[in-house]
Amino acid sequence: MAKKVVSQLVCDACELKGEEEPSIMQMKIDGDVYDLCKVHGDRFKRELRLTFNRSVENGNAA
Repeated sequence: MAKKVVSQLVCDACELKGEEEPSIMQMKIDGDVYDLCKVHGDRFKRELRLTFNRSVENGNAA
């Protein structure tokens, strides 16, 4: 019988809470890599845009 092993990255933030949400994006900062689900990816993206004074809705300079 043949076996097929499939591995999937899980969201680092969810994993800290004991959850296993699939990762759909990566955030890289100075050598650190974070695998993130949509919810956490959107949250970090929003925070970074606010930090750099960008419009949250469309990412354009405010």
